[in-house]
Amino acid sequence: MMTESNHKPTTDLDGAIESYQAALNELESAAPNLSEIQAVKVLLARDAVQQLLPDKTKLSAIAFVSLMQLDRRLKQLGEAIARAVNLEQFREPLNPDPSAWWWFFELPPEIDSWDRFDWVWNVITTAALGLAGSYLFITLQAFAIGGLGVTEAFGTIAQATGIALIGKGALTADGHQQVAKLLHKMGVPSKWHSEVSCGFAMLLLLSVYGIHRSLPNYLYKKAVAEYDAGNLAHTEEKLLQAIQLNSEDSKFYVPLGKVYESTGELDKALVQYKNAVVNGNPEGFNSIGRVYIQQSKFDPAETLLRAGLQRVKNDPQIEYQLHRNLGWALLAQKNYPAAERELRQAIAIDDQITEEQIGGGMAYCFLGEALTEQKKMSEAEKYWLECLDYARPETVNEYRWFVQNSQRELASCVDTSGITGGLDHELATQKVAQSCDREGLIQSIKSAAIPGNQN
Repeated sequence: MMTESNHKPTTDLDGAIESYQAALNELESAAPNLSEIQAVKVLLARDAVQQLLPDKTKLSAIAFVSLMQLDRRLKQLGEAIARAVNLEQFREPLNPDPSAWWWFFELPPEIDSWDRFDWVWNVITTAALGLAGSYLFITLQAFAIGGLGVTEAFGTIAQATGIALIGKGALTADGHQQVAKLLHKMGVPSKWHSEVSCGFAMLLLLSVYGIHRSLPNYLYKKAVAEYDAGNLAHTEEKLLQAIQLNSEDSKFYVPLGKVYESTGELDKALVQYKNAVVNGNPEGFNSIGRVYIQQSKFDPAETLLRAGLQRVKNDPQIEYQLHRNLGWALLAQKNYPAAERELRQAIAIDDQITEEQIGGGMAYCFLGEALTEQKKMSEAEKYWLECLDYARPETVNEYRWFVQNSQRELASCVDTSGITGGLDHELATQKVAQSCDREGLIQSIKSAAIPGNQN
């Protein structure tokens, strides 16, 4: 028969582990309805074991494995202990070291019924950020053509920053915590954090999308202003940016073609004009017709210009251009009566247009030539003088026409500021005044109109 001493633990640590096991067995038998006393008894027993652990040299391998198994069982009861005991209240007087993990059991956070849908909001947030990033990338590609202005740079940086911040909050644990802290400071309840983050992402997407949609028209207006000022390089840059953002809008191709036509690059101009004609843009028909005139392809030019007249609606400037260029094509074919009819229609439309336009006044010049060829010299005088006052050729080839007609001296007197940069409208007037013998030219025109002086 074994004596009592044979049942005692070999060390104090072994005894503490046995006490810990006994308290844990009692706690498990009472689960899930634990009492506060039972729970605290186990935690204090674990404290006793921890205090004796430094004497590791006296801990057997069997005792060590047993302790690990007991700890696993205790952790499985962690939630039940946190429900039975206000551990925060007990930690205050005991002040346990953070390594004493058994005093820090916590209840799982209560999940609001609405939070069950957080994953939906997070998916929407991620999708919105992805779309916003795509639109921003396209915008940056467009501005890579000519560079960012101050306004565009500020807007783009602000959008990129917003995407980075919200994306970090939605896609990384650290970012999620930072966003949660920020929203908490703003007074947003935790159950609404996913929804508010999604709202910010949607607002950012709408902002990026709105800018993406409005930029092409903004760039188009800037391009038109640059073109009217004769700044062709800047015009080309803005139009290429607009096309990069919205390649389906045919209105961008015609002015870009005009840039190339103005510098005599007719093949490049035709590529752009044909892009516009695909969508039935009447200005595209007009522009191709004008290029064909310059290439001496008069029949196809006439065909396209007449087709354009059938398509134009409520656009006096394009209608003027179509009649003017059709008159020019007929004039080149020596069909002077038909050219006269078209040019008179163009002038009637031009008289209704109040603003000054590049290419304006050229109908007077063409009609003056048509009347001269028909020997209607007195009437031709009127239109040659109007040509002298109002002609502003749009392209190099339009300007070349002046040195080919019966009043070639006009070449020194017309305003060429609309063809290329380097000469604004006011400077053109000064230069013309210096190089043009206006009075001598007027006398030459009047003299040609006097019967007997006609060649």
